[in-house]
Amino acid sequence: MKNKYEDVAQLIIDGLGGKDNIIDLTHCMTRLRFILKDEKKVNADKLKSIDKVVGVNSTSTQYQVIIGNEVGVVFNAIINKGINTTGDIKSDIKTKIKKIVF
Repeated sequence: MKNKYEDVAQLIIDGLGGKDNIIDLTHCMTRLRFILKDEKKVNADKLKSIDKVVGVNSTSTQYQVIIGNEVGVVFNAIINKGINTTGDIKSDIKTKIKKIVF
């Protein structure tokens, strides 16, 4: 049976430019923290309009989707959609950081 978090997860993925635009995902107590290939593909207005999304924030190395205390459930729903949480991402991250620093 499909739950409401599966829909929220798919809407977040779509708002971030699709599955192929997401390099990595982690979370803290209230935020999903994404490393993206191309932040220009993000539709912040679409993300902000999603039920369960409180807001968004962009830093030099990650894109944050603020969820609140249900972040763990949304995180798991996104992982179930096949998004990476670890793995062979170090070269992509190093490339992104080099672009920012240099």
